[in-house]
Amino acid sequence: MVDSKWIQLLHSIGLLDNSFQPNEFCAELRQYTRHRRSLIQDSSKYTAKMNKSLVLMNIQLKTVLRDLTGESGLKVIRSIVNGERDPDKLEKLVGKNVKASREEIKKALRGNWRSEHLFELSQNLSFYDFVWAKIKETDQQIEQILEDWQDKNGNENKRAEYKKIKKKPRQRNDPKFDVKNFAYQMTDGVDLSQIEGVNINTILTIMSEVGFDLTSKFKTHKHFTSWLGVAPNRKITGGKVMSSNTQKVKSPLVYAIRQAANSAGNSQGRLGDFFRRLAYRKGRQVAITATARKIAVIIYKMLENGQDYCYEYSKEESERLKRSQIKRIRKTMTSFNVNMADIVPA
Repeated sequence: MVDSKWIQLLHSIGLLDNSFQPNEFCAELRQYTRHRRSLIQDSSKYTAKMNKSLVLMNIQLKTVLRDLTGESGLKVIRSIVNGERDPDKLEKLVGKNVKASREEIKKALRGNWRSEHLFELSQNLSFYDFVWAKIKETDQQIEQILEDWQDKNGNENKRAEYKKIKKKPRQRNDPKFDVKNFAYQMTDGVDLSQIEGVNINTILTIMSEVGFDLTSKFKTHKHFTSWLGVAPNRKITGGKVMSSNTQKVKSPLVYAIRQAANSAGNSQGRLGDFFRRLAYRKGRQVAITATARKIAVIIYKMLENGQDYCYEYSKEESERLKRSQIKRIRKTMTSFNVNMADIVPA
């Protein structure tokens, strides 16, 4: 009761900020995208179960195919469910671009065909097909919402500009419609896919979870990163920092940005260099969190300024890095008792 009165007092004199609330468009789109994400997770469960049934029959299809539910994998599984058992005929269903040799594929398709495992395989394949049929229906609903927005607020000039932009290849679970085209118009010409690690799924998650008008919802990029839980949460007592761990925030947007950070760690750009440098010193989990914060700040700055992607996203960040490097150099010089006169060339 005492706490509630204190909160009421703070609110009455304007010392409490409003919590983030999505608008009607974001709320509707968010429900569909979260449902779509849940369906994709369900499909991955049935994929794992299909692989388990194959392994129990000693069918090692996963060793020769990177994606069990790719075009070649599904052809083989459907043929097995329909009654085909000959490894030579099953091998012909595998595409020519597979790196494994034909003999390795035939060897992987020889097994002991047990009726109980075949029954389970056929059931899981039916569930997998059913879930993906529902995912396609959900994609049609999301596309309809975005088309309705485009009819009311679309920009023909931005659509023409977008056609000239070099497109990134799609990933397997991405929607079939062009999400980036709608995002390009909503952001007034900002292409977030330029950021290393940011893909269509990341852009769709930003669009549905918070929208692209971040400056009206978060005062600065620090507020945005703090809301995401990727900024250090310093707890200071008596001038001493007791803890600086990040807050644990469960949100689809946080998960998507952390995935983007993990993907950026495998890239050859400057974000990838930053990730690997930090992972070497402090571990991969710390590197993912730090890179996620950097990506979040870059997204905020791009949307705030309406500019293209640039790693040096702000003078403030560049100056901070400069000051930290100078501080480290001075500390090293002090430890070795070195003066500036000792390092200036004669």
